[in-house]
Amino acid sequence: MCLSGIGGMASSLPAQTLSADCNRELAEPLHAADDWASLRPVQVRKRLAPLRAAGRWSALPDSLRQIYSLPPASFSQLSLSQRAAIDAEIDSLRSDLQLAELNPSKLAAVRERFRLEFEAGPPVSYTLLGHAGVAPITLVESTPQIERRSVCWFSLAAQDLTRQAHADAIAEFAGALKELDEDWDNFMNHGYSMLPYEVLLNGFLHRTTLNPPRFQVIALHPSVGTQIVSESWAHLRESHREDVLALEPIGIVMYGSHHRSYRGASWLLTFPSASRLGTGVMLHAGNVAQLAFVIRPRDADGKRRNALMMSIDVYRYLSAAAETWKQKKSAAIVACETQPQDCVKTVLQ
Repeated sequence: MCLSGIGGMASSLPAQTLSADCNRELAEPLHAADDWASLRPVQVRKRLAPLRAAGRWSALPDSLRQIYSLPPASFSQLSLSQRAAIDAEIDSLRSDLQLAELNPSKLAAVRERFRLEFEAGPPVSYTLLGHAGVAPITLVESTPQIERRSVCWFSLAAQDLTRQAHADAIAEFAGALKELDEDWDNFMNHGYSMLPYEVLLNGFLHRTTLNPPRFQVIALHPSVGTQIVSESWAHLRESHREDVLALEPIGIVMYGSHHRSYRGASWLLTFPSASRLGTGVMLHAGNVAQLAFVIRPRDADGKRRNALMMSIDVYRYLSAAAETWKQKKSAAIVACETQPQDCVKTVLQ
């Protein structure tokens, strides 16, 4: 229903000043129990809350129009051009909110409309749609009370709708910023350790987002471990333990959600203290220890005894996060704060 098609329905109202009708703090308490109670902006905000919660932003402008199309509200004393101007602004607001439904990061870009401009006078007045090119609606003390209350309350309710969109955008941005901060902290503090040359290598890898790297290259990465050497699973009672130095010449790990853990594999070389070099594959299936299968050369008795090796990422506990990653985190936070819409879209995608 368009406001331009709404007729008037007269009703008696107790005398009330223009400011009492158009000032939120004055108007709300005076009508908590009369025919206008359900049209108070605070009540309208509550009535529209389920649509907001469901993300149905584009339905809000028409719902707002419908609420104020019913008695006791009336816009009948406005000219056709003024009512058409309100309808046009509602349609424009709906278009903005339709875009925000598809991409919530655009909630912050929803333009504020229906602002009441106050003039202390004399005479005291409130003007709606006073910007150029639109038929302004100026309310003064002599404006019929039903019309001025309808216009003012509709305007306040429409402002609430826009502010709720901005508030949701701010909350979403705050969530994106917090998530970005936590992702970088998880990556730096709980990721697979990197020696300085690995930091340099991974720092050159192309990234298109503000988030920490999703993949990490392992290159010539040393560690220490213990391997259990046995001829076969059937001869575990005859197994023995060897302490080894380990080197991962090349490998890759991929981080999971929020960089809390990682998975990957690497080529492994082992240097036992009491036998010859072994080779195998190391699996990275967490952020505490790594497990590898090692193929060993034949022992002096001619038998081949392979091994299972467990390695602890000792370097992670001995070193702090590289300055490179701290700088990249700071740059990401600054970029997020500078372009909040892009930040929300990038981080929360």
